[in-house]
Amino acid sequence: MIWMQGVAGAKVDGLFGPATIAALRAVDPFRFILRWNALRLRYFTSLKTFSTFGKGWATRIANNLAKGAA
Repeated sequence: MIWMQGVAGAKVDGLFGPATIAALRAVDPFRFILRWNALRLRYFTSLKTFSTFGKGWATRIANNLAKGAA
């Protein structure tokens, strides 16, 4: 929830209310997908287990970006 709020430009408070809905409606879907996946990639690369699981995580992010660009 808080990742979505941050990516959409809403107040990051963990509450899904009218302000979050308005921010989600206002953000360009393509930009949302790019920001969301950038945030995920930054998070995953910060994990100690990235060397073990990173290839799979990065592949899923790449797939999401490809779908978003379609």
